[in-house]
Amino acid sequence: MRVAKRLPSPDRYTGIFFLTISALLFWACMNIKEFAAIGVGSAFVPRLTAGLLLVVGLALLIDSWRQPRAAEAETTESQQTTSSGLVGLPAVAASVISMVIYMALLDPLGFLPASALYGFAQMLILAKDAKRAYLKFALIAALPAACFYYLFVNLFDISLPAGILG
Repeated sequence: MRVAKRLPSPDRYTGIFFLTISALLFWACMNIKEFAAIGVGSAFVPRLTAGLLLVVGLALLIDSWRQPRAAEAETTESQQTTSSGLVGLPAVAASVISMVIYMALLDPLGFLPASALYGFAQMLILAKDAKRAYLKFALIAALPAACFYYLFVNLFDISLPAGILG
């Protein structure tokens, strides 16, 4: 009986990459001078991004070590044979096209509807055909868009395009 050689999961490489980028970003934002005496300073967003990348990188690393390799290989093979959704380069191309459309619709529609539509479209691109739940996708797309709009407009006092709602 031949023992299959276990290759590291691509998630492990991605996790290491995210941890590296997080460390570099955090190190780079140490030199940002704070201009705000109170509240959110100019280093807040880079540090927040570094922290989020750290969390995602750790989650990917932990998940890559917990997954059994044989089940992962079988799942990948079955997904490739049964999936009729976008995979690989077509999914990337569709994502880039949806980002361009999002940027074009941001001013006429406004931040809230354009962001919700972009999130919905991105979920349709990334979801497999059998797992499409349109109502769930709409709710998941609209809720963060509304939260981000409230956060930026009311807490950070940053104006976003109002579009048809304003």
